[in-house]
Formats: sequence, C-alpha cells, structure tokens
Amino acid sequence: MQYKIYDQKQMKRILIIDWSLVFVFVLSVYTGVKLHLAGHVSDSEMLPLLAMLHTAAGFLFLITAAFHYATHGNWYKSIIKNGLRKKSKVSAALSIAFLFMSGTGIALCYVGDSSSHLGLYHYKISLATSALCVGHILNRKAVLRHSIKNRGAKRLGIKKH
Repeated sequence: MQYKIYDQKQMKRILIIDWSLVFVFVLSVYTGVKLHLAGHVSDSEMLPLLAMLHTAAGFLFLITAAFHYATHGNWYKSIIKNGLRKKSKVSAALSIAFLFMSGTGIALCYVGDSSSHLGLYHYKISLATSALCVGHILNRKAVLRHSIKNRGAKRLGIKKH
C-alpha cells in the first residue's frame, strides 16, 4: 500500500481545514440544538435569528467539508478502486451521513418549513452525523493536538524532536 507524503505547505493547509471543520462543526451543532429547543419552547422571537445562524453555520460546514474531501480525494478514489478493506468504517459512514444531512438541510432551505417531516429527518440525521463526527475527531485527536504543540514551539523557536 502506498501512502501519500505531504510537504509542509500541504500539511499546513490540511490542518487549517481540519481545525476549521472542528470549529464550524461545533458552531453548527450548537445553533442546531438551540434552534430545535427554541422550536419546542415556541420562542418565536429567536426562531428567525437562530434559523439564519444555523443556515450560515451549516453552509460554512458544507464548504469546509468540501475542502476537506478535496484534500483527501485519494482516500475516496482508493475506496472505489479497492473497496473498504482497511479503511475507517467511521469515516465512510460519516461521509454518507454527511451527504444525507447536507441534502436534507439544503432541501429545508427550499421547503422553508422546519416543522415538517423533512425537518425532523434532518434533525435525526444530524444527531447521528454529529456522533460520527465526534468519533472521527477523536480518532484524529493526537494529530490535531500535535499540530498545536508544534505550532507553539515553532513560534518560540524551539525545535521538537
């Protein structure tokens, strides 16, 4: 099996995208849960603002995920060529769940009625996708943590070995 070796510039870009994904994921989940809870309380004043914030967060999540998928295009190509074999099942399931979550979210923008069955499907799919996202992030926490430690050391001029 061949592994792609990234240069420092590519790794920096990947890590920026990954950390951006963590941020927009948290923002999207937070606004989504707040929106759902506001719907139960019938907080009609906050619903339009929360809906707008959640739509913006979801759009940022979708765009950032597209960049993430692009940086890992070879991973997807190898699935098509070789199947899942030694590939992460969590990552594969997350990719599929994210497509459904994004699709229902985009459809809700056109339907406009989040209290419909489509809104409930989006909510349930989003909960499952969020759980898979957390698993995906936890599988990569060492790499993400390492990127912060090395970045701080480089700023101080300390060489890590």
